[in-house]
Amino acid sequence: IPITLSDELITNEYDGELTLNVVRNTGPEASIDNTFLLFLENEERTEFQSGDLLAVTPPGEKRARFYSIGALDRNSFVLSIKSVEQGICSSYLGASEHDQTIKAYLKRNPEFHFPRKAKQVVMIATGTGIGPFLGMIENNTFGADIALYWGGKYEQSLDLYRAHLDAWMGTGKLNALHTALSRQHENKKY
Repeated sequence: IPITLSDELITNEYDGELTLNVVRNTGPEASIDNTFLLFLENEERTEFQSGDLLAVTPPGEKRARFYSIGALDRNSFVLSIKSVEQGICSSYLGASEHDQTIKAYLKRNPEFHFPRKAKQVVMIATGTGIGPFLGMIENNTFGADIALYWGGKYEQSLDLYRAHLDAWMGTGKLNALHTALSRQHENKKY
């Protein structure tokens, strides 16, 4: 059932406009469950952190879709996105190519930033919800012990993130990884 949202219900209160360059797109077809990583570089010097939100309005649309940022460094970040059939924004971002420019807006989300003074951190995510944690783990320069609990459908669902997770386990930025797979075996885990 098509639902039309009136213009007065659409709010556009953001903390900054961003002009982003696509650095790399793993593409939804490379994953067993149509998820992909989109690596973006910020042309401006706008400050952002992992857990902040990126508001993307696809061409021809009025309403933005929000994605949680995984900040890799001061100028670049990664989004973890599931491509949805007939999904307007996920299709737009899934088709983006190297050096393409994307206009978006930043919405700060300070309640979901990495705790600076924590000695131990437990992260819990399912599917693409791992996105902001990718940045938080990458920037774990404080030596916090991080345990990541991640749920997905299949063991291959983790392949999209495996190289990063293995590298962080090797350097001590990530101390433990626990997975729950809902479709891998007869005994489903959630």
